[in-house]
Amino acid sequence: MKNLIILDLSFNHLEAFAAGALILPNRKQLYLNDNRLDEIVPSVLSHITKLELINLSHNYLTSICENMFSGLSRLEVVFLNSNRIHWVCESAF
Repeated sequence: MKNLIILDLSFNHLEAFAAGALILPNRKQLYLNDNRLDEIVPSVLSHITKLELINLSHNYLTSICENMFSGLSRLEVVFLNSNRIHWVCESAF
């Protein structure tokens, strides 16, 4: 599992993640689309430093909180479409 580059957890009815649930340091692509996520705690993503793409589309996200994507210096693509986002913090990225 530590060499896993792509993780696709889409279409699983996921509602939340524990802080240490996604610690796979070599992951470059993470697909969490089409779930029931209403919040992503920044500490969940902070360990995925090589992440280049994240798909969070088709969830129930209402905001993008402070430092959500900070520290992810390789992140190039973020899909957030089809959520309920009404607020994005300036320091989210």
